[in-house]
Amino acid sequence: MQLWKLDGKKLINKADKWSSEDDFEITLNGSFYLIENISSEKKKVLGINRKSNVVAGENFAQGKDGQFWKKGELNIEGYFTLKDSKSSKVLTAISGNSLEIKG
Repeated sequence: MQLWKLDGKKLINKADKWSSEDDFEITLNGSFYLIENISSEKKKVLGINRKSNVVAGENFAQGKDGQFWKKGELNIEGYFTLKDSKSSKVLTAISGNSLEIKG
């Protein structure tokens, strides 16, 4: 539930617990990564709300906590972890349309 990869422009969860029809890019922004939803006209990113839920369509704001991620090393299958840059909690799929960060 905590391993991810980009298959083309699709963000894939290894456990196949979460899915999205949207296209994504993972781009380096300084020392951390942005997970951008590129299906929208406006720059939207994966961001974390106060309840540790992940919002897939949050407006990007430079320097805003909860929008920057650490990308883990690729495993042999090309999957990696995504950790919140501040808390080091891991992006986790909890249902077909819901993401959280967990420690």
